[in-house]
Amino acid sequence: MDLDHLKKPAFLIDRAKVRRNVERMAEKAGRSGVSLRPHVKTHQSAGVAAWLRDYDVRAITVSSVDMAAYFQRSGWSDILISVPVNIHQIPDIDELAAAASLDVIVESPAAARALVGGIRQPLDVWIEVDTGYHRTGVPVGETDTILDVAKALGASRYLRLRGLLCHDGQTYAASGPAEVLEIAEGSFRALSSAVAELETAGLQGLSLSVGDTPSCSLLDSFSRPVSEIRPGNFVFYDLTQAGVGACREEEIAAVVACPVIAKYPARGEIVIYGGGVHISKESLTPPEGGPCFGRITRLRGAEGFWPAPLEDAYVSSLSQEQGIVKAPEALCDSVEIGETIAVYPVHACLTANLHPAYCVPGEGWLPKFRL
Repeated sequence: MDLDHLKKPAFLIDRAKVRRNVERMAEKAGRSGVSLRPHVKTHQSAGVAAWLRDYDVRAITVSSVDMAAYFQRSGWSDILISVPVNIHQIPDIDELAAAASLDVIVESPAAARALVGGIRQPLDVWIEVDTGYHRTGVPVGETDTILDVAKALGASRYLRLRGLLCHDGQTYAASGPAEVLEIAEGSFRALSSAVAELETAGLQGLSLSVGDTPSCSLLDSFSRPVSEIRPGNFVFYDLTQAGVGACREEEIAAVVACPVIAKYPARGEIVIYGGGVHISKESLTPPEGGPCFGRITRLRGAEGFWPAPLEDAYVSSLSQEQGIVKAPEALCDSVEIGETIAVYPVHACLTANLHPAYCVPGEGWLPKFRL
């Protein structure tokens, strides 16, 4: 597989780096006595998910009912759908629960009552709580609402309440490792307090499901009542994770290979065949000013080895199919038309979602879930 002559933009995966990233997280989970339930919406690939089994991963998290069905068909039998139940899909959830051990999340008495009315298969349920991300979930201090949801779920003999679930997505905007840890520790305190109140009110045996890549990467261990962690991005990592200190740049396991289609040394710019539909329009603000839609490196050899991002070279503008790279003079002079260069993604989850398959240098192509 000659990556120097790719015809189109391609999402490249370094399999060895992925495996190292998974091994570290699995070892930490094992040391802490919690289950690792990775969020596979990062890669959405049965092929990548198969690598997880080598590290005793037996349960996964997904972001839709359709994605759950895809992974169930590929052999996964313990699946958590980590978005609040869409009541219009309850018949689909019930059908899938007959084929797999399925977990869902709710965050309102209304959704809980809808489940009670529509589920006729055993189904595990988590109550989502909001610890500061402010996307979905019962605010963690509103224990009366949590009790109302639990009471509604108790009206069905098919539903089993597992505990409380949260996602500290606010860590993605942290200024560095210290702030990530401060957010995580604050969330754990709030969750522990909520569990204590709920137990006093008679709701016993609650577990906690937590997970965001920055916290899970930076915390040394996890304590009870945490029973499982659900990081997803850690499989690939990206520039955002490197920026908050969750990983080192050399641990980023995926890039987008893009052919050079034009260059303008007088402007200090290179144009690549690779736009918003290949890279995504997630951006960072580099020291030189913004935006930065990805950083650049040059591929080395047919096996696709890519070194660390180059200094002062980044994607500064994106149209649908093309990207403009700001580049120093030496890079503009040395890059050739037709050369394939690589873009380190800002957010690997969104970038991976744009590609129908992944290229594993030296091995071939991996298919993935598509609607």
